[in-house]
Amino acid sequence: MKSIRTLRFLILALMLAVLSASAPALALTTVPQTITNQGRLFDADQDPINGTLEVVFAVYDSANAAVPIWSEQQSVTFDEGFYSVSLGSVVPFGTTVFDGSLRFFGITIGNSPELSPRAPIQSVP
Repeated sequence: MKSIRTLRFLILALMLAVLSASAPALALTTVPQTITNQGRLFDADQDPINGTLEVVFAVYDSANAAVPIWSEQQSVTFDEGFYSVSLGSVVPFGTTVFDGSLRFFGITIGNSPELSPRAPIQSVP
């Protein structure tokens, strides 16, 4: 009876060792490399925007940084002001953009100044 328990324990330990060794590799291949950003844009008269505009999305390492640590430009189609984009699909984020430090998100529509204030980027479940 003791040998069966020992055998079960060894099998369980071996399975856990294999799973824990492969978990980091699985995590790296299953984490999406893009972030969805959605929103709604209105003009100065509070009318929703329709049509396609060039938009620059940027990530900064502080709320008032002059230079982004990442940015990409996309042609965004607005429908009644609504839009949805996949950030990182044009310019990959790389390994240093999201290193656990607080980051800030900026959006520039066309030739207008960047929208303010920049929003802190936070995790969601």
